[in-house]
Amino acid sequence: MEDPDKWIEGYQAHATSKTGTWGVEAKYTRSEFCDESRGRVFRSVYDPKRVGGLCYATDMAKMGEFMADPSFAAISEVMKFDMSSMVMKVMTPMPPPPAA
Repeated sequence: MEDPDKWIEGYQAHATSKTGTWGVEAKYTRSEFCDESRGRVFRSVYDPKRVGGLCYATDMAKMGEFMADPSFAAISEVMKFDMSSMVMKVMTPMPPPPAA
């Protein structure tokens, strides 16, 4: 991330804004495809230019539409992040262990 503070500010604004801090209208706000009340933003303690967001209860189809929309590429240009460095992991909670 070239400017992690700029990215964090934009990421937080995107919770409820389609134009965030970047001025390009996104297909969706983040709260339209995930439970924004539980989301978190992280910055690496080893590399302060490495940041990430954690989303819960994500509608993966809508998120895919958001990321495939041409506006996402335009946003990445304004926010100066390299889409090839992005990593997405999808997790599902494990069921509780059987009663003893």
